[in-house]
Amino acid sequence: INFSQGTSNSVVRNSSIRNNGDDGLAVWTSNTNGAPAGVNNTFSYNTIENNWRAAAIAFFGGSGHKADHNYIIDTVGGSGIRMNTVFPGYHFQNNTGVVFSDTTIINSGTSKDLYGGERGAIDLEASNDAIKNVTFTNIDIINTQRDAIQFGYGGGFENIVFNNININGTGLDGITTSRFSGPHKGAAIYTYTGNGSAAFNNLITSNIAYPGLNYIQSGFNLTINN
Repeated sequence: INFSQGTSNSVVRNSSIRNNGDDGLAVWTSNTNGAPAGVNNTFSYNTIENNWRAAAIAFFGGSGHKADHNYIIDTVGGSGIRMNTVFPGYHFQNNTGVVFSDTTIINSGTSKDLYGGERGAIDLEASNDAIKNVTFTNIDIINTQRDAIQFGYGGGFENIVFNNININGTGLDGITTSRFSGPHKGAAIYTYTGNGSAAFNNLITSNIAYPGLNYIQSGFNLTINN
């Protein structure tokens, strides 16, 4: 399901999404033919499994979107949750708040997507401009193939907050080569950008493959409050 062309105030709830070759649930805020930016869309109480490309849940722009109480499993060709500013249309310039909450992500992320790059179980890619005003609360990330939470490219990250995050298991695919940085095993938090910041409140980690726990590029401001 891809909400586009100004889709707003719409809900996907209590659904089973399986075997997709693209994002399972997405909001792409296209501006084709003058469409307005989509706002206030919600994905709740869904199961998304066995996505073999892209992500289970994706927001690419707009404002006010929510994804809560979702169960994501076996997205081994991509991410459990992703946001980016790659695609044409509206991004997050006018976003007053996007919320992900009460979600479990199992066996997701990859070291080799279709473009040969690694993707986190949660993957935030500020390719063209900033991703800002996003909150993640009560998220369990279990048995990630590579890195659990990944920030990339130079568009910037502003007001990105994680509350009550549990990461148990990274680097399960055993791959250490990287398209974006130096070789490394799967980290809890990985950044290949020095532009931006993120704050974590009550972060719990276990079974992290990377010896340093987090692989952070110089210039990225990571704050962890436990």
